[in-house]
Amino acid sequence: MIGLYSGTRPGATLKLRWLPSTEGGWIDVERGFTHVIHFGGKPITSVHRSWQSVRLAAGSNQKDGPHILRHTAATWVMSWGLDPSLISGYLGMSIEVLMSVYAHHHPTFQADIAQATPKKHANRSRTK
Repeated sequence: MIGLYSGTRPGATLKLRWLPSTEGGWIDVERGFTHVIHFGGKPITSVHRSWQSVRLAAGSNQKDGPHILRHTAATWVMSWGLDPSLISGYLGMSIEVLMSVYAHHHPTFQADIAQATPKKHANRSRTK
């Protein structure tokens, strides 16, 4: 859920901490485990095996990995119609990458072209 809602890369998500850290981001709370994503109090270094287990249990043939959560987040946020510079900052993605990969999900994508396209005349006679 962290990867999906924040658009954070899987590696950065695994480095997330409850307390300020030079190794990764943190969630500002008073108490918690040292690593937000952990098993038995120890940090998890990879989610690929878990991802595969969930994928197989769901009966999915897709070979997508956890990075697909970042793509989904970017697609969702672009569809909201916000300023792409705000979106790129939120996702930690360059505006160039955001626009080259996700621009077509923005509600204003090619809106100027659609407005400029000559409209067909409603009273145009048709030949049969």
